Amino acid sequence: MEQAPFKQLLLATDLSPSAATAGAEALRLAARWNARLTVAYVNTDLPLSRRWFGALRNGEEVEEAVRTSGRQKIEELARAMAAAGGIPVDWIALEGHEPAEAIVDYVGASGADLLLVGTHGTTAADVFGLGSVAVQLIRTSPIPVLTVKPDKKTGFQDILAPVDFTPSGEAGLDAAIGAARQAEGATLHILHAFEPLGFASISVVSPGETDAYRQEAIRHERAQLDALLARYDLSGLNVKIEVACLTPARAILGYVEKHGIDLICMGTVGRTGLAGLVFGNTAEQILRGVTCSVLTVHPSGDGT
Repeated sequence: MEQAPFKQLLLATDLSPSAATAGAEALRLAARWNARLTVAYVNTDLPLSRRWFGALRNGEEVEEAVRTSGRQKIEELARAMAAAGGIPVDWIALEGHEPAEAIVDYVGASGADLLLVGTHGTTAADVFGLGSVAVQLIRTSPIPVLTVKPDKKTGFQDILAPVDFTPSGEAGLDAAIGAARQAEGATLHILHAFEPLGFASISVVSPGETDAYRQEAIRHERAQLDALLARYDLSGLNVKIEVACLTPARAILGYVEKHGIDLICMGTVGRTGLAGLVFGNTAEQILRGVTCSVLTVHPSGDGT
C-alpha cells in the first residue's frame, strides 16, 4: 500500500443533513490512511447573542447557553461518527462571524494537512454552500481542500487531472496520481483542453481548413502533454489520456459527465487560491457544474 498522503484530517461542517456525505468520506479516508480526524463547527450564533443580549442582566447566561449548545451539537456528531466508523473522532467548537475565517485560523494551529468540506448546506444562508464558505476556504486555506457534494458515493475510482502546463496544473496532476495509487483499481484520467490562438478567425475560412487546423493543433498539444507526462511515474496505473480542442471548463464538465468521474484534482493559483480571472472563468464553473468531489492543492513553493 502506498504511503498515506495525509495524516491529520479536518472536517468543517455546518451540521446540516447535506454535510453527511462529507462526514462519511472523512471517515473512510481517515480509516484507510490511519489518520487523525477532527470535526469542526463554527458557532455563528454566539456573536449574534452578544450583540443582541449582551446588555441584558442575564446576558452572560445567554452567551454561555449558546456556547454550550454549539459544543453539544458538534460533540454529539463526533461521537456518532466515531461509532459509525470505529475510529476516534475529535471535535472542536469555534466561534466567529465568518466561518471560513475561523476555520482557516484554526487550520494553522491544528496541524491538519487536509481540509474536507461538504457543499450546498441547507441553512438559510447556505453557510457551507459552494457559493460562500466552501469557495472562501478554497481561496484562503493554506492546506489542500476536498469539497464533497451531497449524495455522492464514497470512494474514488475515476480520478481526473486537468492539465494546462502550469505549476498549478502539475500540482493537480501530482495529487491525482497519488489519489489513483491510493485507490485500488482506480483509473487516472488526464485531460488537456485548449483553444488555439486565432481559431475563431480560421473557423470562418472553410470547414476543411478549420478541421486541418484543429487536428494540427491537437497533435502539437498532445506532443507537449506526452513530454510532460514522460517526467512522471505512471507505472502500474490504468491511465486514459485525452486532448480536447474546447474551452477548459466545457471540456472538463463534458468529460466528467461522460466518464463518471468521482474526483477532480486541481491546482490553485497564488496566495488566495482559485482567485481572480482564473477562478471566475474556469475553476468556478467547474466547481459549480460538477456533481463529483474536487480536491484543490497549492503548487509547491506557492507560499500560501
